[in-house]
Amino acid sequence: MEEIGYLDPSYDFFLDHQLWIRIARESEMIHQPRIWAVSRYHQEAKNVTMASTIVGTEVYRILDWAEKEPDLAEIVEKNHRKTWSGAYQIIARYLLDGGMPQQAFRMYFQSAKKWLPSIKDYWHRWFFSALNVLGFGILGKYYYNLKKTRPPRFLKDEDLSNWYGIQLAKTDQEIQKKRGNSE
Repeated sequence: MEEIGYLDPSYDFFLDHQLWIRIARESEMIHQPRIWAVSRYHQEAKNVTMASTIVGTEVYRILDWAEKEPDLAEIVEKNHRKTWSGAYQIIARYLLDGGMPQQAFRMYFQSAKKWLPSIKDYWHRWFFSALNVLGFGILGKYYYNLKKTRPPRFLKDEDLSNWYGIQLAKTDQEIQKKRGNSE
């Protein structure tokens, strides 16, 4: 880590993205198809409350940084359309999660203009943003509420007992019971 550098605290959202880019340029990255982490979104999360003010700025800042790094500039230039398409998709996702479907739809549209095949991987988020723009956002909210009630699909039922999030929840419940604050 001394060679690569640590997390850059001047980023609010994308400090890990920039770190992973720096790691990838110094060591071989190996694809691991198993999901190792999940994220949780809620109304008070910074990626929801601050989405419109910071996300785009930080994504553009990382691209600007990469374009100035000699070894990355060539890669960014060679994959310019895909790189910018991906940047727009990231921004759109945060805007959509932040409750700004119209702005998200515009970013998804920009993504498709840069590299049309990007639609195939994110069609459901495009569709959700379009539903919101057309006034049918309630359908998307119903879908996400339904999704919250199901366990993550990457886990088999027998694996759930070992899922760290559930273990933490059980621990929290046990602590509350011991304190006499059970709900």
